[in-house]
Amino acid sequence: MCVDHEELCCAECVCTKHRKCNQVDEIEKTAENLIQSGTLEKLGQEILQHNDVFIQAKIEGETTMKYIDETSDRILEESSNVRNKLVRHINALIEAHHNDLAQKVKEQKGRLATFVDTVSDRQLLMAQYSQTLSDTKKTSPPVLVQNYLEIKRQFKQITELGCYKPSVKLHSDASGQLSTILDKCQIDDVKVEAKSTPIWDIDLTSANMKMVCELPESGGIVTGGCFLENGDIVQVSEFPKSHLPVDPFG
Repeated sequence: MCVDHEELCCAECVCTKHRKCNQVDEIEKTAENLIQSGTLEKLGQEILQHNDVFIQAKIEGETTMKYIDETSDRILEESSNVRNKLVRHINALIEAHHNDLAQKVKEQKGRLATFVDTVSDRQLLMAQYSQTLSDTKKTSPPVLVQNYLEIKRQFKQITELGCYKPSVKLHSDASGQLSTILDKCQIDDVKVEAKSTPIWDIDLTSANMKMVCELPESGGIVTGGCFLENGDIVQVSEFPKSHLPVDPFG
């Protein structure tokens, strides 16, 4: 076992590849040293810690997938419900519009029908008057004078009654108003906020810090800090979510 290269070696490579290495031990001795020094146990603990991290990452990944499914289902349900409400609302508007149109048409056609009937009756009466007055050869003088006086009196009454010719125009802006719904040509895209965080990233948001000394020269900008395992120092500034890495040997 070559300790320098941390790899197994045989009798041949000991004399070739590893002949200049400082420490080449027997495999039995290496195994015993790994056990007695606790190196083997330490590596096993580190592996278990990493395994726990992977398990937690797996759980969080599955939880996120479940969140995506539930959220997408909720978004689909909400948009479908709004669509159904819009359809029902538009149908109700159109039905009310159709009923209003039918009522207006019925009223105006009724007025026009009454007018047409009245005009028709008076037109027939005028035709009768004209026919009576034109039959002078077949009518005796007394009857002719009587007819003339009667027709003149009735004609005067009719003309004094007056007659108003109705005119009707129908107009509706329903199509234009409903068409404004079509102005919404596209719904905004679904917003996705996705980010990747290193599994072994250092999270300082909930870290407990102990003040060792004050830094008066920082001018109050640096409000805290901590030492990392690799020897670096992280200084926390007064600005939210910011930290300043410092070289301890600089």
